[in-house]
Amino acid sequence: MNLLEKRLRMLGILGVAGAGKEQIKSLRIWAIVCLVAMMIGPIGTALLPKVVFGLFERFSTFSAVVFNAVLGIYLMKGRFTVVK
Repeated sequence: MNLLEKRLRMLGILGVAGAGKEQIKSLRIWAIVCLVAMMIGPIGTALLPKVVFGLFERFSTFSAVVFNAVLGIYLMKGRFTVVK
């Protein structure tokens, strides 16, 4: 299993797991948006000419960076606290 497959599975799990928790509903939305951006990268690379290869490759790369930044912001704000 390569790194891209691991990231896709992680985002999918976070998207599904976040569905039941109201406090992190926005994290679920971020996970789904980044997952879609990750899928646009390989699809665009395969369908379009090699001249625009770098553009769609960046969708895949930057979506992981953006999602990591979002997770960092959530962690700094303390939104991962356990509510009893």
